Amino acid sequence: AEEVCTTLLAEVREMGRCDIVRDYAWQIPMAVLSPLFDLPPTDHRLLEGWGRDLFLASDSTRPDKLAAGKAALKEMYAYFADLIKEHRTRPTGVFIDDLIAVQEQGDSLTPHELVLMAMQLVIGGYDSTSNQIASGIYYLLTYRENWELLCADKSLLAQAVEEVIRYEPPALFLGRATVKDVTLHGKTIHAGDFVGPLVAAANRDPRKFDEPDRFDIRRAKTPHLSFGRGIHSCLGAPLARLDTAVALGVLTQTFPKLELEETTPTWRPGFLFRGLERLPVAFNS
Repeated sequence: AEEVCTTLLAEVREMGRCDIVRDYAWQIPMAVLSPLFDLPPTDHRLLEGWGRDLFLASDSTRPDKLAAGKAALKEMYAYFADLIKEHRTRPTGVFIDDLIAVQEQGDSLTPHELVLMAMQLVIGGYDSTSNQIASGIYYLLTYRENWELLCADKSLLAQAVEEVIRYEPPALFLGRATVKDVTLHGKTIHAGDFVGPLVAAANRDPRKFDEPDRFDIRRAKTPHLSFGRGIHSCLGAPLARLDTAVALGVLTQTFPKLELEETTPTWRPGFLFRGLERLPVAFNS
């Protein structure tokens, strides 16, 4: 991750400015994930396009994106089915070979589940983390005192990552189905009902956080719900935290005088997922 971030910033240094979303945040997670699945760099854009179509199609407010999402799902399924078929005959010792080995030992993954698992790990691993990195940079620069603090004190990095994840989670709510009747505030949610807990709202709960709408990387405790809880905790949370920490750490140390060129950024469309479309910045160093 450090090598990827350092290389990306070296490539844009001479320009003096860049779109930190396109040129940095969106490049990092896929470059880190790819070796685990033997994904060639030439396919990164293809995978990103499928992921974007899938995320937009899963948003109930965007029925116009459903057809593109179905097409992306079909094409991506075929892509990973072929990749798994190739690794069955010629394993290279990477993570995807471990997934295949578990399935072949008669464990819980069927061939169909194996393909879906690989798809979910790749798409979930890059899209949400890319958005997390980009929004983290935006809020650090918007609330500039936090940026200055992080540049001066790298020990705040872990707290900064948790505050970024709390303040602007890439997934605004989590879908769940109840296993028994539950009554909350006089309202009964019946067993089997679908519920969508708004984690973005829970992360701003004044009963849990002092001044919840204030972005502050010095918060000592940040018990956010962005990665879920219990058996549904996000499998990729450790990698997402690592990518975000490295991305912010390398950036603050490389370009401490970084500044926003636009104070009103463009956010990606959709209700389920939150992410920046673009974020022009100037290095000034």
